[in-house]
Amino acid sequence: LTESLRAVIAQAPNVDIVEGDALKLDLGKFGAGNLVANLPYNIASTVVLKTLQEAAGISRLTVMCQKEVGGRMAAGAGGKDYGITSVLIARHGRAVVVARIARNAFYPVPNVDSVIVKVVRHEAPIAVNDESFKRVVKAAFAQRRKGLRSSLAPVAGNVRAAEELLTGAGIRPHARAEELDLEQFVALARGLTPELPRA
Repeated sequence: LTESLRAVIAQAPNVDIVEGDALKLDLGKFGAGNLVANLPYNIASTVVLKTLQEAAGISRLTVMCQKEVGGRMAAGAGGKDYGITSVLIARHGRAVVVARIARNAFYPVPNVDSVIVKVVRHEAPIAVNDESFKRVVKAAFAQRRKGLRSSLAPVAGNVRAAEELLTGAGIRPHARAEELDLEQFVALARGLTPELPRA
């Protein structure tokens, strides 16, 4: 396919072909621009997150993915699809489902429906320790049925420390992960790394 594509765009000097595994490519070397992709459905959210984390020059992503995956990418606090993926993407930009594509639009007909998701990067990065943010988000959603006082105990040190962390961020100790918005997750991560300057 690559050779066929090279022949097609041979007369287009503004097009470069980069062949490789998207999960292994150094995305940081790409300059400013937008990403438009029909992603492999089994790695769609992983590629989107990798792009947002590594390719600071990419200001907008428009991707096609499985309906359920797109729903998780764009979900907001309180929604049934809201989870780890939703929050990690929201840290970098705003994701919106802009189109729905029925399975019968493809041949052969797949077993899933598809959506097109647009992610627009925040103009200013959110200042928060990356590792602390990921640890807080993943721990919070690891046991969705439990209150955050229990869920965050492993990252805070113990239940009492988790309660102090939550109280310091203005969050009820027995609140659940799906109730928290991006700002509250950021506040919790900053509570673990208070020395980080605020943006």
